[in-house]
Amino acid sequence: MEQNKIKRVRAKELTNDLTPYHALITAKSYTNALNVLFNNQTDKAFLAILDKDFWNNIKLLKNGTISNKQDTWTYSLNELEIEHKSIDITLLQAIYSVWHDLDSNGNDLSNGLTIHVLELSKKTGINLRGKLLNDFIDKLKEFDNVIGVINDGGYYRYFKLLTWLGYNENTGLIKFHSEFICILREQLEKLNTIEKKDRYKQAIEVIKPYHDYLVHSNITSERNKYAVELVFKLVILLRQANSPNNTHIRFKNLIENTTLEQQYKQTDNSNKPQLLKRAFKKFYELLKTKTDLYQYYKGLKINEVSPVPSTLHHVLEIEYQDINSLYKSKKL
Repeated sequence: MEQNKIKRVRAKELTNDLTPYHALITAKSYTNALNVLFNNQTDKAFLAILDKDFWNNIKLLKNGTISNKQDTWTYSLNELEIEHKSIDITLLQAIYSVWHDLDSNGNDLSNGLTIHVLELSKKTGINLRGKLLNDFIDKLKEFDNVIGVINDGGYYRYFKLLTWLGYNENTGLIKFHSEFICILREQLEKLNTIEKKDRYKQAIEVIKPYHDYLVHSNITSERNKYAVELVFKLVILLRQANSPNNTHIRFKNLIENTTLEQQYKQTDNSNKPQLLKRAFKKFYELLKTKTDLYQYYKGLKINEVSPVPSTLHHVLEIEYQDINSLYKSKKL
């Protein structure tokens, strides 16, 4: 589409609710909530891409079930016609992080999220003008036939991942909605809100942390998406381990449930070493330039080894002394 000039806005007209960090989900049962899972579908939340012809002949009902157009049949998980392909996880993580920032600051997102492209540009590091803006919008629309799956003990509920609601070229405002993110965040809050007794034996609510904020959100603009996903995965695993004595991660576990893993499986054996080398070389660079890991952990040392197919079972050695109590996050 042709791109008109975006209306200029003053800084005070923007929400100022965004942070320069991604909100990575660290709750263990929900780690793959923003990943497409093909095999391991026992997680509490994950994504699935529905075949487009199948998508055009079903209805997503408000109770989380999927029926045919005639309302004569509801589908179980293994009856869904699923496309085995990858989606842009780095973009989806950015969308989730924007949603998290605005939701955490008390914005009402029950009917969708409205945001100025300048705010999205600052958050993602992508200069959303002209062709880059058009490409960004097209990528958001590609999520149309993606559903989020909530697993309640083997009972699956399905919600649309993203509904595109439009872009106003005159105001520069983009609007979209995500039923899945709304439900997911409700689930996370329930899971991590526990009741304890204080010293006076009075009941108090304690909310356990279920997000991490060490990855810079402008990592979204990086072209090597495989490396970006590895960054997400390592930070999540480190934060879940939460101990300098439990930091050694096998390479095969690091690439598990990433688009790198899917590409690796589809790559000829002769080209697999080069695929891994490119991804891991950039991965180690991004850990230093696009995260606060080295500021957050005292004495952090990561053995920057690129695995080859025969060493994927080896361990990536990571050491640190302690968490830096003087660490301070940045502002956008």
